[in-house]
Amino acid sequence: MCKYNIQFSECYDGDVWMIEIIIYGMITAFVALMYMFISDLYRDRQWRKNNPDEHNIMERKIKDDFSE
Repeated sequence: MCKYNIQFSECYDGDVWMIEIIIYGMITAFVALMYMFISDLYRDRQWRKNNPDEHNIMERKIKDDFSE
């Protein structure tokens, strides 16, 4: 608000609120992306801890069924 009894448009630039909305939107999007990234890492670690036999399934040698 203005200190003096003048019109609002004289003491506040009208385009500033758009910049503030864009900045707040970018901050919110960044925080949301960081939350998703961190929660995904946490879930992956918990899954690896709870399923150690399934964690390195791609590194295990495949048993050849036709070698017998």
